Amino acid sequence: MTRHFYIGLITCLFTLFTFSSNASELPDYSLLSTKDLEAKAESGDSHAYYTLGYNLLFGSKPDNMNTENLDDAIKLIRKADDLGHVEAPSFMAIYYFGEFGGETNYKKAKQALLRGIDRDSKGAKLNFITRYINSKIKTEANLAQRLLIDSTDDPDTINALSPELMQIYSFGTASLKPDLEKGRKFAKICSEGKRDYAQCNFLYARYLQNGWGGDKNLTKSTYHFKRAAEANDPRGQWNYGMALIQGIGTDVDLEEAYRWMKKSAENDYLDGLLSFAVMNAVGQGTEKNNDLAFATYEKAAKRGSAHALRGMSLMIMEGQGTPKNKNLGLAALLVADENGDGNARQLIAYLFPEAPDLKRKISSLQKELAPQIAQVKSTYNIQSVR
Repeated sequence: MTRHFYIGLITCLFTLFTFSSNASELPDYSLLSTKDLEAKAESGDSHAYYTLGYNLLFGSKPDNMNTENLDDAIKLIRKADDLGHVEAPSFMAIYYFGEFGGETNYKKAKQALLRGIDRDSKGAKLNFITRYINSKIKTEANLAQRLLIDSTDDPDTINALSPELMQIYSFGTASLKPDLEKGRKFAKICSEGKRDYAQCNFLYARYLQNGWGGDKNLTKSTYHFKRAAEANDPRGQWNYGMALIQGIGTDVDLEEAYRWMKKSAENDYLDGLLSFAVMNAVGQGTEKNNDLAFATYEKAAKRGSAHALRGMSLMIMEGQGTPKNKNLGLAALLVADENGDGNARQLIAYLFPEAPDLKRKISSLQKELAPQIAQVKSTYNIQSVR
């Protein structure tokens, strides 16, 4: 989580949760003068202390924190917490997490959140969920998951928690099975919001693409892949590029597809690398460029891709983008086949149409080209896809 997100969370807590808590209805002190707030505070009004602290820290500009007043503001909010204010513990937790650049004390932060949860604080619950939903400590993760599931009936927090709700219902947990209808619902909500923009749009596009939890809609799916792509998600860039190549949910546009494949490859996404290599090798959406195609294939092969090694093999055999070396190229093809590339065996059969027994021919080639195969394996740590 970024400091910017938690500053936004604080604003959300103050403007929404502090005035609409499950535990009690807190008064709106936003129009009271400092003098009036101080008078109420002297009488023991916890919300007056809280409002004074918030005003001291943020004034009228919630996005512009006055760090010079941090210590004095925290003293006021700590006093509100001591007096039992519903949302003050969540504010104190954010402080102890170090989001204001001051003291960092994770034990105190967690204790503050648990104190707020005991007071039925929406802010504390939201904060605990976002902090601990993926915790490796079982008790923390279980509580965060329970709070998250409970929040599905609370319209005030659904938008803020939609990324976490999307994740938990899409993939499940140790104690909760996936629910694709709910996962789809929260992916849609999340895609319409601002948090986790790329992930939400990518996953919602996958729901629409595959008909998970509802009907397929390829036009909308492509639209959300595009949104993810524009947010620099390499998976979205590859999927949107493929939609442009195939005309799925959009018109065919090979030049635009090439542009997005290039971005995906530049982000080191394996499928993006492979497709970018192919487009350069055949001149799809661009001028044919064997040097760039081979270099891109090689980058993917160094990531362990048997598919990339198979793509390189013919280029090596024919001297495209690299010095010609028939035996080395054939060795690369044999290694790709050995590691489960689906088309390598067909390519071997094409190269040796007269072989009466293809398996025996492959065995013979493996012995004959053992030095070259060893060279390929030492250069590229290809991972089996079987």
